[in-house]
Amino acid sequence: MNRGKQIKRERIEHLLRNIISSELLNFQHNNLITLSRVELSPDMSNANFFITVFGDKSVTEIIEELNNRKGYFRKVIAKKLNLRYTPSLKFKEEKNFLNRKVKAEETGESTNEQRSKRDS
Repeated sequence: MNRGKQIKRERIEHLLRNIISSELLNFQHNNLITLSRVELSPDMSNANFFITVFGDKSVTEIIEELNNRKGYFRKVIAKKLNLRYTPSLKFKEEKNFLNRKVKAEETGESTNEQRSKRDS
């Protein structure tokens, strides 16, 4: 993939993260839902949102609720972003979050620093 397309994809991932994060604040629940990362497919037709959940409900229950409302989230994205095609959305559990956090604490790095090293 050339550098221009990669920059565009990263920019759209950032915008998607901001839109969905703000929508998760309006989501009716008693849990803390954190959007840790967004992965957009190379053709930008699919977007995976990786979340962590702290609270009473299980992660699978929250993910199921979010995936049931993905049509709503997709409509919000379509209104806010001027894309030719709005990507299909899928919410998933962030399984590497604790592993990255523990590794970062051991080495004294932040998870953002680790992500930057991984992406480069």
